[in-house]
Amino acid sequence: MAFIKSSSNWPPEVYLGKRGGKGVQETQLSDLNPQLKEFPLITTSTIHWKSRDGLDVEGVLRLPIGYKPGDRVPLLLELHGGPTGVALEGFSIPRTYPTQLFAQQGFAVLSPNFRGSSNYGGPFRLANIKSQGVGDFDDVMTGIDALVQQGLADPDRLGVMGWSYGGFLTTWIIGHSNRFKAASIGATGSDWISWYGASDGPREVLWTYFGGKPWDSWETYNHHSPRYSLINAKTPSLLLHGERDIDSTPEVFRALTDLGIPCEFVTYPREGHGIDEPMHQRDLMDRNLRWFKKWVLGK
Repeated sequence: MAFIKSSSNWPPEVYLGKRGGKGVQETQLSDLNPQLKEFPLITTSTIHWKSRDGLDVEGVLRLPIGYKPGDRVPLLLELHGGPTGVALEGFSIPRTYPTQLFAQQGFAVLSPNFRGSSNYGGPFRLANIKSQGVGDFDDVMTGIDALVQQGLADPDRLGVMGWSYGGFLTTWIIGHSNRFKAASIGATGSDWISWYGASDGPREVLWTYFGGKPWDSWETYNHHSPRYSLINAKTPSLLLHGERDIDSTPEVFRALTDLGIPCEFVTYPREGHGIDEPMHQRDLMDRNLRWFKKWVLGK
């Protein structure tokens, strides 16, 4: 039988499996990325910690190239979308954040699976109901705390980045914490009522998360919208936006500009909520690398 096999250090390849007396004998049939042998491998692991309310949380940690135990290193927090996305140990195939280059520049990257993530069962996923920006905020911040307490993360060299729901959560974070030296915010939402009105997605999702329609639950929708906390933001932010998206990136840019916060606003033509064109993806990754090198590493 033929099957796909991958690992945290190598992208998927096609194998032929043949059963024998000593189990399955594997023969590799494809070699799609031979050039990867030229690059150093990233050390990847899953780590565990407890959130402020005692919830067990885990995340994927990728260490910088050449990391030595005991070193304090700059750390980037990568927040997935959804919120029902999930971070896995598998080989990173970036389209937004240049994981390999981050590692080569000395960054560690933590991708937490905060409450609401998939792969942990219904109760964990539904724990995000009426908790956006609250429980998940605690989940990711306690993950940072754990790595600082372990002596791995340098508390003075932290960055945060996220796209879609991850962009929302990053926007929330910069309005509720000043511990990060820089942020990268992609396809963010700043107001859930505006999102409800403009989105072509299923309304039932927001009904579930916020306990009904906006007209029945104004306070809940507003309570979880980062628009109202941006007045507290001080974090230099890279803002990334698809021209055809309905996100709130232009509003966030205007708010940060009015507050005098260093920011850069990039719009990608022809793009929607995700960035699909290869040259745009390359530009995204280049900008993210340069942004965090400048504001976190001081380069």
